[in-house]
Amino acid sequence: MRRPRRPPSRTAWNPTTPRSWRFSPRPERRSETMSGAIDSAVPPSPEDTRERLSTMWRDLFGEPDMRIREDDDFFSLGASSLLAMRMAVAASEEFHVAVSIVAVAENPTLAGLADHIAGLVGEGGEREEGEL
Repeated sequence: MRRPRRPPSRTAWNPTTPRSWRFSPRPERRSETMSGAIDSAVPPSPEDTRERLSTMWRDLFGEPDMRIREDDDFFSLGASSLLAMRMAVAASEEFHVAVSIVAVAENPTLAGLADHIAGLVGEGGEREEGEL
């Protein structure tokens, strides 16, 4: 008798995980309209963006206890171009904007990438010129 497939652990991010099993570890902190709908025009706070990115970095590196400061460089911590691609995809899904691998390479620090994403969210998620 075959055993049913179980969802992966809650903290592991795996690109092969079926989309129906993926979830955000924390609910988004966005304001609600009077009807109770989420107002997507309200961007996340800078602190919230940095915290969510640092959680993604910990998941990608597989180090849940890793201390990440705002000036830490993604590539100096041991990331490769493949991990940068996974970071771009994870950030795009988390913040609902198009984050390219070029943006990750040009903004390798936690603070730099958070500021870049905050700019994209503020612009409405427009695609970058020459984006990969």
